[in-house]
Amino acid sequence: MAVSENVPIVFLKGAKIYQGENLILHQVDFHIDRGEFVYLIGKTGTGKSSLMKTLYGDLPLTTGQGMVNSFSLPKLKKKEIPFLRRSLGIIFQDFQLLTDRSVEDNLLFILFATEWSDKVAMKERIHEVLSEVGLLGKEYKRPFELSGGEQQRLVLARAMLNRPELIIADEPTGNLDPDTSHEIMELLFEINKNDKTAFLMATHDYTLIERFPARVVQCADETISENLDL
Repeated sequence: MAVSENVPIVFLKGAKIYQGENLILHQVDFHIDRGEFVYLIGKTGTGKSSLMKTLYGDLPLTTGQGMVNSFSLPKLKKKEIPFLRRSLGIIFQDFQLLTDRSVEDNLLFILFATEWSDKVAMKERIHEVLSEVGLLGKEYKRPFELSGGEQQRLVLARAMLNRPELIIADEPTGNLDPDTSHEIMELLFEINKNDKTAFLMATHDYTLIERFPARVVQCADETISENLDL
């Protein structure tokens, strides 16, 4: 489905975010424009993860309006969730790599899972994403043979495989030292600029926001708001 560039890639209005029966966030009005980079900040337990889980269909949206790409969150059926997730890239803080498989096989696993079948096209796409994240030549290494920064680059390559218009990143630099964190941030902003990929990145590291400025939204007092004073 062709979507106008003027339509936000994420749109929530009057949304309530629940974990089970517990109301986590209320009156959520929030959007991300196509190609935009947005930081999500807030203390632990203020709803950052719940918001992100709602955007990729792990938590249902039962109250309010919500769209991600062309998917209506309130109307999202269980069988549609895999298709929503294929339109996104998701980066978890703990990497969630397959430790018994090579770099290439970690990526092939995702391509097979998302119904790629052309082996030549699969090889080409893996070469493209590894080139973009600076991991060419590491195809046959296993995750434990990579540094923390290289593992995060692999996670980013995995998220990029299906050319998502939005990547949701939960503390992608949380386990990295400052120098490596800056390298990863430079890479994220490069992808954001060159591929026009939108990012929603949760972080506790305000020094990163100061060094790599972008729009900031904050979870606090059971809702989210624009935050300009860090």
